[in-house]
Amino acid sequence: MTRDWPRISVITPSYNQGQYLEQTILSVLSQNYPHLEYIIIDGGSTDDSVQIIRKYADRISRWVSEPDSGQSEALEKGFALATGEIAAWINSDDYYEQDALYKVARAYQEQPFSFYCGTCRMVDPEGKQLRVLHTPQVTHRTLTQYWKPHFCPPQPSIFFRRGVLHELGGLDRSLHYAMDFDLWLRASRKYSFRHTTENLSYYRVHTDSKTGSPGGLGKFIPEWKQLIERSLRERTLPERGRYHVDENIFLLKKIIRQWWKRLTARASVSP
Repeated sequence: MTRDWPRISVITPSYNQGQYLEQTILSVLSQNYPHLEYIIIDGGSTDDSVQIIRKYADRISRWVSEPDSGQSEALEKGFALATGEIAAWINSDDYYEQDALYKVARAYQEQPFSFYCGTCRMVDPEGKQLRVLHTPQVTHRTLTQYWKPHFCPPQPSIFFRRGVLHELGGLDRSLHYAMDFDLWLRASRKYSFRHTTENLSYYRVHTDSKTGSPGGLGKFIPEWKQLIERSLRERTLPERGRYHVDENIFLLKKIIRQWWKRLTARASVSP
């Protein structure tokens, strides 16, 4: 009986991603999940995005296309319209694994969660797998260790109780790269993250994406560090001291590796 399935609200923020948008939309609709609320917030795209959205309008709960200040505002608009018990967002160049929503719903029925984090596969523009993204543990401490691989859980594979977003004060519209990390960081002080090794989504990297464009993840680091420093103010002085010791050890090792790489490169070309 479908009435037992929790309502899931999925938001897609979009702007000029017509090349990938249809696959994103179909990955949501083809879940055939009975209590799906799908909302698309387009930022006034000038490519064929609106035509693609209209193609599926009869299966989309709500959609709008109008200028906005960026991804964070688009998400805030979408979540303001959402009514589901569980919520998530999938960007317009990413896509869900088949049956992802059923997997999440079953996990929630077995034991309600605040946050649920699955595995995510990073793919290239054609969908070829580049790597597997999985964060086996999410705590405030692990989130602040930005120098460790997979310290930040993969956003497309995270689902959460919608009420949590309101309790945390929503997303920070001033952030361009780290609005998801900021939410996880604030949440980690109050809520636990449940994990599954099941793949729930695909994260596409391409030249027009934030990760794939020039500068790569380096563009994210200033916002990550700003948020971490703000969060560290709530820790004790000894805790802050230990954190900065760990950070400086990492930075020192990085400098040594770079120095050694240059040294060996010079040695290899010497007569």
